[in-house]
Amino acid sequence: MMFPRRTIGSNNSSRDPSANVLDLVRASIERVDDLRDAESRHQHEVARLLTERVESMMAAESHRIDAIRAVDVDAVQKAAAAMATQANNLATQQVQTAEALRTQVSDTQTLSETRLAAALSPIVRDVVELQKRAWETAGGKTQIVETQARSNVTGNWMGTAIAAFIGFVTVLISVAALILSTHSM
Repeated sequence: MMFPRRTIGSNNSSRDPSANVLDLVRASIERVDDLRDAESRHQHEVARLLTERVESMMAAESHRIDAIRAVDVDAVQKAAAAMATQANNLATQQVQTAEALRTQVSDTQTLSETRLAAALSPIVRDVVELQKRAWETAGGKTQIVETQARSNVTGNWMGTAIAAFIGFVTVLISVAALILSTHSM
C-alpha cells in the first residue's frame, strides 16, 4: 500500500478511505508525475532547439564575417598592386623627365656657349686690336717719365674699362641666351 493510514476527525476515530478514492488519488498522482515528465522533456527539447539555432546563427555569422574579410583582403591586395604599378609608372616618368631635363640643359648650355663665343669674338678681336695699337703708340713715341707714368695710368684705366665693358657685354649675352633658350622651350 502506498499511503499510510491516518486518523481522520477529532474523536480519534479511524476511517479507512475506500478503494475508489485511493484509485482516484493514485491516478491523480500518476497524472501529475506524467505532466512533470512531459514538461521536463519539453524543456529539454526547447533547450536543444535553442542551442541548435544559436549554433546555426553563430556559424552563419562566422561565414558572413569570413566572406567580408576575404573581400577586404582582396581589395587590399588589389589596391597594393595598383599602387605598385602606379609607383613604377611614376618612377619611369621621373627617370624620363630627368633625362629630358639633362638633355635640354646640355643643349641650352652648348647653344649659350656657341652664342657667347660668337658674340665675344668681335669684341675680343677689337680688344686685341686696341692693345696692339696701344703698344705701337706707346713704343713709337718717346716721352718724359711723367708722361709715360700718366699714359700707363691711363692705359691701366683703359684696360680696366675695356675689361669691365667685356664683362658687361658677357653678362648681357648670357642673359639674352637664357631668355632665348627659355622662350624656345
